[in-house]
Formats: sequence, structure tokens, C-alpha cells
Amino acid sequence: MHKVLLSAAAVALAACSYKMQQPFDPAAYDAFKGTGTGSVAGQAFLRQQGGGVVTCAGAKVMALPTTAYTTELIEAGKYRSRFDLGDPQAQPVLTAVKKEGICDAQGNFKLTGLKPGNWIVFTEVSWSVGYNAQGGLVSAPVAIVDGQTANVIISR
Repeated sequence: MHKVLLSAAAVALAACSYKMQQPFDPAAYDAFKGTGTGSVAGQAFLRQQGGGVVTCAGAKVMALPTTAYTTELIEAGKYRSRFDLGDPQAQPVLTAVKKEGICDAQGNFKLTGLKPGNWIVFTEVSWSVGYNAQGGLVSAPVAIVDGQTANVIISR
């Protein structure tokens, strides 16, 4: 019995730890440093099996420049119980370029100050059924142009 429990715990811990395959390249983020004049506005939600809609109400919404590293980082976050900014070398660079806000009750958000280029916007939409968490991280790509607001719907 103990061997079964230990094996199950090992599998659970292995699923939580993820080793990034893409190398982190700090130079890939240079063009995104500072404040731009672009913005992104949108809404994030998921539809439940019964037809109900759950929004990202009160959740943090973030945008990171699209690179191979951030794409993998966000995709990996969809299969973990939390999102983090990756390895310690990447954290200061990603913190410097990320833009963030909060979703309102209807799941609407707006992020400002984005530099032109390709970004990934992501947030968490979650709810519970009994003690089981449902939903998770959702993301969408967006192209930012200086002086303009891009619109995006984030769902699955």
C-alpha cells in the first residue's frame, strides 16, 4: 500500500516540475523594453459543459512578448496548477517587459503601454466543482501597433 502511495506521489510531483526545452534569450526581449503607445482590450471566458459562462473576473491578465521561450512557458502553465515566470535568469527580463491588469466582473480587460510587435495575452479562468478545480490558463496571440488598440477574445 505504501509503495502505491509513494508511486502516486512521485508521479504527481513529476507532473508539477517542468523543465523548459527552449533556451532563454534575453536579447529577444530588447525591442519590448520601455513603454509603447499600443494597447490591447478584450474579454476572457470559458464555457462550461452545461452552457454556463465563467469569466476571469478579478484575475490578473498579463501580456508577454511572443518568443519561443514565452510560448512554451505559457503552454506549460496550462498544465500546471500555477503560472510562474520560468527560470531565475528569465524573471528580471520578463518582469521588465510584461504588462498586466485585472479582469473586471464581465471578464473585460485593457492593457496599455505595449510596444509594437507580437504579444501573448493570458489569464486564468477557473471555478470549482466540489473540491475539483476546473478551467485554467487561457491565452491568445495579439499583434500590437503603436497608437492603436488591438481587440482579442481569450477562450478555448
